[in-house]
Amino acid sequence: MLEFGWECVKSKKWGASVPLILPDAHDRLARYVPPARKAEYYMHTGVWEDIKAAYERFFELNPKAVGYRSNYARYAFWCRQWDELNRLLPIIGRTNYTFFGGKAEFDRVARLAKEHSATPPAEKSK
Repeated sequence: MLEFGWECVKSKKWGASVPLILPDAHDRLARYVPPARKAEYYMHTGVWEDIKAAYERFFELNPKAVGYRSNYARYAFWCRQWDELNRLLPIIGRTNYTFFGGKAEFDRVARLAKEHSATPPAEKSK
């Protein structure tokens, strides 16, 4: 599945949401992990690199598809990619809270992202 997903990311023939087949493959593979350990799946080596490559290609092909930023931010959270999540949160636009499990969960994710930021707030304003 992952090999096919990469073919979809690299393809020059297809556009639209075809690159997102790679993150979908990871979602399907994560279903084989016991529910209590599902969060660990997204932190395995290579998972974030796959998801990031897929979404970068997707946004390259679909620059106006801002609604998908919520999906990408959710993956950044699952993969514990705090800096990327902090970059995405202000540009999500109209947040689809459903992707995060509701507004309260989204607020928790945003708080955690700030807490785990690699750049302290005082340095960001310089």
